[in-house]
Amino acid sequence: MRFRKWKRKLAGLTLALLVCIPLLGFGLSNLLLASKRGRDWFSGKITQRIHLESSIEKASWSPWNGLTIYGLRIEQPEQLRVSIEEPLLKVSETRFHPEWNALLKKQLRIRALDIIEPQLNIPVELLSALPRDEKAPPILVSNASKAQDPVQQPAAPEQTTKSSIVHEPAPIPQPAGAPQAAYLKPVWLNVTSGKVRVISTFTEQSLFSIGKIDGKMPITGTEAESIVQLTDIAAYGKILKSSLRVPVSLQKNILKIGEIRSQIKGVECHAFAKFALLPGIPYEVGTQILANDPLDLNFSETGMITLGKGSAQGRLQGYLLAPNSWQGNLISDASEIHARLAEQEIDFDSGRAFIMFQNGTLSCVDARLIGESMSILGNATLLTDGRTAGIARVVAPNDTLLSISTYTQQEITTPALIPLQTPQRSALDIQFFGTIWQLYFKPHPNAEPVSIYNR
Repeated sequence: MRFRKWKRKLAGLTLALLVCIPLLGFGLSNLLLASKRGRDWFSGKITQRIHLESSIEKASWSPWNGLTIYGLRIEQPEQLRVSIEEPLLKVSETRFHPEWNALLKKQLRIRALDIIEPQLNIPVELLSALPRDEKAPPILVSNASKAQDPVQQPAAPEQTTKSSIVHEPAPIPQPAGAPQAAYLKPVWLNVTSGKVRVISTFTEQSLFSIGKIDGKMPITGTEAESIVQLTDIAAYGKILKSSLRVPVSLQKNILKIGEIRSQIKGVECHAFAKFALLPGIPYEVGTQILANDPLDLNFSETGMITLGKGSAQGRLQGYLLAPNSWQGNLISDASEIHARLAEQEIDFDSGRAFIMFQNGTLSCVDARLIGESMSILGNATLLTDGRTAGIARVVAPNDTLLSISTYTQQEITTPALIPLQTPQRSALDIQFFGTIWQLYFKPHPNAEPVSIYNR
């Protein structure tokens, strides 16, 4: 009899241990994830991977929700934090849903990834501020483009009719011989209430923004398709399109976003993005814009440009995980241009610009506005460490150049003008230099530098 009682007590104790030990392990593991050591471990792994400072508020896991990271925050590159307070990325919750059966077999497989309320703030200066990794894959260049000359301070552009030679980046590699997908079922990335802003240190207003992003996309596995919903697409604070559906597809280990063809405020837009699921993640992003009707661009209360017709096309590519391999260009043309700055109104017959990004340097190689009463030619360069310099040569009658100088620096009475062979025409060189957080300009070569802003 006593033996039976002892046996029942042992069975009850064993059952209690079987129940309590997993619960105790579950509680202790969540306490560890929420502790400072756990937070530092997670943020350290993220920082080591992307080479940008990161932090999290806490983390937890459960059999029904998987692993959840709360309050993920990835900071801007160090040289941009002086002038940009918003983090590069802020995510309310990030949930990893593993396949538990595979995990029991010591195989880590993700069934889905949920990103809730991500906010992405992308400064245009980010391309020249990303950290460089010496062990990154080789840069994607065409046979025509060999070693690049070191970047020098931009010089005053000369009037010339010769066009610049543009070396197109090599196309994204096609993974024809890529290994088969690791999972039979597609792994989905689910985005809820996402936001994207393109900003700049030169203005407090967003250059471009997407108010809300909802949808899912396959990131690995077999062939799959989905739709991502974009809401409140805006430029300079003005809504361009209230809603846009973006197709997403995964085929033969290439994730394709787009192609997007849409009419926005009378402007035809075409955009696409491709990501190859290979080491380094080769990618290519392209866009084309065509405006056949007049387009108004308001930069401030006193500045506005109206384009009669215009077009632009650009491309950026490289290895996503190796920023030093990123390269691209943007070419734009316009005609029938009307510009207004304060009380000055000027008409230009045509305009064009060629912007190039390579080896961490963002350069406007050539920009010009050609008109009967005034022409402007310029170039500029932004280096990786944040230093920048540029120059604009304004060719116009002397009285027009004098009014420009007095507008930028009122105490100027006799600006340093450069005489030209063209009758009744002179040139005025306007220079700027400094860093992205402390910029100066000189309204003419003999003038004292004037601080535009100091953040």
